[in-house]
Amino acid sequence: MDVVEIADLTEWDANDLGNLNLAVPLFAESLPFVLFPAPGARPVVTEKMAATINDVLALKRKHTLTQ
Repeated sequence: MDVVEIADLTEWDANDLGNLNLAVPLFAESLPFVLFPAPGARPVVTEKMAATINDVLALKRKHTLTQ
């Protein structure tokens, strides 16, 4: 996902925290993400935030657990 796609899904709250939910393949479910700007920075999605989200989304299960 790029910065624009993530920004479209992000809702900024009164504390300038960005909130969004994304499907994470590793857990096979949607999970909340919270984005926070550097102190004094505007509440915008940065390239670093997007890279972190994409790293999490890229995580895959190595093994399937069987019971």
